[in-house]
Parts: sequence; C-alpha cells; structure tokens
Amino acid sequence: MTIKTAFWLTLIAVGATAAGCNDDGTVLTSESYSSVAISSFHLSANDAIAHLDSVYFSIDLERAQIYNADSLPYGSDVTALVPVVMMQTGASVAELKFKTIAGEDTVSNYLTNSTNPVNFAAGPVELRIVSLDGTAERIYTVKVNVHTVNQDSLYWGELAYSTLPSKFASPTRQHTVRRGETIYCLTSDGAGSYCMASSTDPSAAQWRLQDVAFSFEPDVDSFTATDDAFYILDGDGALYRSADAGATWTPCGSAPWRYIFGAVNGSIVGSALRDGQWVYVTYPESAERPIEADFPVSGMSQAVTLTTSLSGQESLLFVGGRLADGSLTNRTYGYDGTNWAQLSTRAIKEGLEDAVIWQYATRHYSSSWSATDYSAIFAMGGRRSDGSINDTVYVSENYGITWAKAPASMQLPEGFATMARGQAYVSNTAMTADRTAASRAWHSILSCRRPYDTRPIEEWECPYIYIFGGVDKMGALYNTVWQGVILRYTFKPIQ
Repeated sequence: MTIKTAFWLTLIAVGATAAGCNDDGTVLTSESYSSVAISSFHLSANDAIAHLDSVYFSIDLERAQIYNADSLPYGSDVTALVPVVMMQTGASVAELKFKTIAGEDTVSNYLTNSTNPVNFAAGPVELRIVSLDGTAERIYTVKVNVHTVNQDSLYWGELAYSTLPSKFASPTRQHTVRRGETIYCLTSDGAGSYCMASSTDPSAAQWRLQDVAFSFEPDVDSFTATDDAFYILDGDGALYRSADAGATWTPCGSAPWRYIFGAVNGSIVGSALRDGQWVYVTYPESAERPIEADFPVSGMSQAVTLTTSLSGQESLLFVGGRLADGSLTNRTYGYDGTNWAQLSTRAIKEGLEDAVIWQYATRHYSSSWSATDYSAIFAMGGRRSDGSINDTVYVSENYGITWAKAPASMQLPEGFATMARGQAYVSNTAMTADRTAASRAWHSILSCRRPYDTRPIEEWECPYIYIFGGVDKMGALYNTVWQGVILRYTFKPIQ
C-alpha cells in the first residue's frame, strides 16, 4: 500500500465519523480534520541507517499518530533524524517539540527550518499543525520505533533449558529421534533399565514416559527412526527393528553393522566392516559397496533430511565424522537414496566428530526493506581432533555446499555448555499475545512483529530449536534439553 493510498483510506474512515474532539475539547468536523491533515511522512536518508528514506510510516488521522510499524534494526541511532512532512492543504504553523540529548525541551519551526535534525530517542515527538486560516489546530504524536533486541540473534536464554524427559533422575545415555510429528527420547540409567519419552510439543514439557525392555544390550547412540519404525544396534552390531513404539524388537538380518548414519525415504543407512573393508549398508538390504577413503565411517553429525530444489526428492545430509584412517573430516556429505556425494566446496573450518546440526532459516533484507527467508543449516559443537569441543556456530544457506561462521549475534552465549553428540530438532510452538514466561515451562521473550494479515492475530507459530543431551569433552552426558530461537519469530505479528 502506498503512503498516499493509506492516507486516503484513513481519511475516508475519518470522514465517516460524525465528529471528533481535539485535545483541548473543541469539536473537530471532517472538514477541520482535512485542514490540518498530514498527507505523508518519511525520514531523510542518512549515512548511519541504510535506506532510511524508504521506511514506511503509518498516518492515523483519527488518533493523530504517526509511526513506523516495522521497527528499525536493533541499535539504530535515532538521535538526529530529519523528518519530511507534507500537509494536505498547507499550514500556517508546523512545529516539532522534542527533548534534546541533554533532556531539555525544544521546539523546531518546520516551516522555516525543515532540515533541522530531531531527537526521536527520548520518546515520542509532538508535531503541531495549524491550518492556513488559523481556525484549526492538531497535535500529532510521532514515534520512530526501534527493536530493543537484535531480532536476528539466535537466543539461548539463561532459563531456556530443562532436564531430559526420563524416569531416571541421572540418565547416563540418551538419544532422541523424530518420527512423524512426535519426538522420542530414549534414556538409560546405566544399570540395564531404559525409558522412552514421547511428545508432540516439547515446549509444554509434558512427556509420556514408558519403560522399554530389550532382550539384548542396545547401543543407545544408534537409536534411529523412520516414519513407521524404530531401529537400534546391539553391542555386536546386530540391527533390530520395532514397529510398536519399542515394546518388541525383532532382528533384521544377520550381517553386523558398525554405525547408523541415519534414515531417508524409509531406509536405514550406515557402515559395516567386511574383511577389513568398510562398506555402505542399508536396510531394507541392498548391494553393499565399498566406502571411499575420504568418506567418514562413523562420528558424523546427526543427519537431517530435506528436499532440495535441485533433486526434487528427499535427501539425507550430515557434517563431519571420522574417516577409516582415524582422522576427522570437515566436509558435508549427502545421500539421495541411491548415490552418496561429498558436497562441500567451502567446508567448516575444522574436522569435527559428533557435531550438532539442524535445519532452520536465515533472513536477508533488500534495499527496499523487504525481507526474504532462506533455508539454512546450522552446525555447532562437535569434538575436535585434540579432544576439545568446538564452540563456534556455522551456517550454510546452500545445503552444506559452502559454510561460513555465523554472525556474532548467532554465536553461543558465554556459559552455554559446549557439547558433542547432541540431537537438535525444530518444533513449532503456539505463541499468543498474552502468553507470559510464568505460564510455560520455558523462558520466553515477546515483542512485536510478523507479516501483515487481514484480521487480528491472537496466535502464531514460533519455530523453537531443542537440543537434547550431548556430552562434554570427557564423554559425560548433559542431563539437559536446551531451547533456542531466532528472536524475530517470537515477535507478535504486526498488522
């Protein structure tokens, strides 16, 4: 909508009202509104804020308010902005009243000095308009809104964590998978007992807990799921399958596996060692093929599945891992259900084992202030070759082909537990305008924004990231679920 169109729609709405009242109690008719109406408002370009002159300002003639609904970026300097004001029929007086940086009240005559900078940082500015004939007067409140937090920061709040969902107070092993819309967390107490927790909404912290009985000793770290079943290896590499939420487990063939990479298109894929040769293995079974020397055989990140515009079908993707010669790789690898490929042309800085990755989104702004979201893969944590844990967050916007260090606002906060071998999932949480941190199990920041809509927005979906477990550099399990989100998604949509 153009400024002119917005003005005329507002003017029509005001004209439909019989009368209004000025601040001093005098009656204003629709005609007197017109004589002191603001037809357009914007800010002059400056060097401090990019494309400032293209920021859209709403003009509410009925309430005498002028404001930018889409806030300026966090940290924008609004202490010396030059407004550009257009009056519908001209004016005999146009004055801007505001506080200086020193806190003193001052008045600027817009008619005689239209380029005088105005301090919008000290609160709303008053714009006083008197009609050409001097019979009508209106005082507008002008606000320049600025985000009070970096909306594109990846927020890991101090209180945004919970313990692992389990019957055990101190589980020793855990692995979490997603099957359909449900998240399943398998934990062990280290003494032969196992618990499966399940939930479709991890934000609610309401999990269904059930005991899981194995007739064998399972490798909890190998726990994997397709849409119709769970899979796990035992200590000797035998593959087992459960189609009834873990109540019963049946063996799948006889040849042992060494590692499960992940699941794609209903199949489980992994590695095995046959007479000294590493090979790719699958279930349902297919022909085994030798694994290339530069391809990892274990220790890769949790796999993510996605459908790219290039292939048009579901593919599996993971980062890093340990090669057959024992060294670590920093590359990204993909599998389309038939072929394996090394994808990276610019890899993560260093080789990592058991990194944590998830699929999310990043946002870029054009010169006209329009926003575009891009699918992105984030990677963090993982063990380096010297045994230390990586504390840098990386991001790729092209399915792992090129990686870069994420912006400073998306790096881990001080005190966040660096980890390896955690599992990350993104789950939408219903947010409401009146929802408070006290009413939910996780700390929440609520503020302002999302795209325009046609009716009042009372609830919207917010994609939270949940990282389950992970281990420290000594291999000890973190009994923790971390919750994070890019702040802009927590903001109430603006209309």
